[in-house]
Amino acid sequence: MCLLESFASGIHEELESIGFVKWSRAYSQRRRYNVMTTNISEGLNSVMLKARELAICSMLEVMPMMLQRWFFERRNEVDYQVTDFTKTIEGILKEQIERSRSMKVNPANNMKYQVIDRTS
Repeated sequence: MCLLESFASGIHEELESIGFVKWSRAYSQRRRYNVMTTNISEGLNSVMLKARELAICSMLEVMPMMLQRWFFERRNEVDYQVTDFTKTIEGILKEQIERSRSMKVNPANNMKYQVIDRTS
């Protein structure tokens, strides 16, 4: 945080007001690869509960199969994506595009534009 504060004063308070859950992986409450933890050993333990009852060789065969399945599922999801954005970002962009339809843009020069919102 001190490093961020050195680049932009007031950023610490801003990020705190937003909430660490929104921007920090360490505080993220989202599940990643069916695992609700950031500690890799805890994560593997949580998904390997049933496999631990198997013989060691069988358990070691389960791990690559599980990872292969995860990567296959995610690759398939990405293959059917039309854009490079996540579903959440797609939704945000669609909302912004709809809002922008009522705006008028006048160029001031090559780098600056005047944007007029006709709805307000």
